[in-house]
Amino acid sequence: MPPENLNKYELRICVTGGIAAYKVATVVSTLVQNKAGVTVAMTDSATKLIGEPTFRALTGRAVYTDLWAQEISAGI
Repeated sequence: MPPENLNKYELRICVTGGIAAYKVATVVSTLVQNKAGVTVAMTDSATKLIGEPTFRALTGRAVYTDLWAQEISAGI
């Protein structure tokens, strides 16, 4: 269990195309509920298992899916 208040932490979570991608949504949700700042990056394979909108909704932030993207919009 994480500490009650993670507001001083900024985390980058990288999701790949394995079955554990589903579990990462729970981890991200818990981190955000404990006030950690979380930004998610996903491989193309991961987006086929769990949608980008899932992480966008959980974090309230843009989700990185393209290594070479010039600009990311939150789209929320």
